[in-house]
Amino acid sequence: AEAQAKRDAIALARQTTKDALTRSIRLSGPKRKKLLRDLQVQWHPDKQLDSGEATRELASELSQLINEAMAKAKANAKARGEEW
Repeated sequence: AEAQAKRDAIALARQTTKDALTRSIRLSGPKRKKLLRDLQVQWHPDKQLDSGEATRELASELSQLINEAMAKAKANAKARGEEW
């Protein structure tokens, strides 16, 4: 039961973060930047060192997705001549 609860919590965290990334596309530049930075801090792998292996793997996966979203947001802002 405990193992299933952990799997459910990880699945929920994964989906919640992916949903936040999807919603971030519709945010203004400063709000999007804040959301992405908050997610980077939350899911940075170094913050998960005391967690279990599954949580560390999740942090690595989500960090990659968040960093890709940040890179795209920066590129889009630059293309529009906006400061990021």
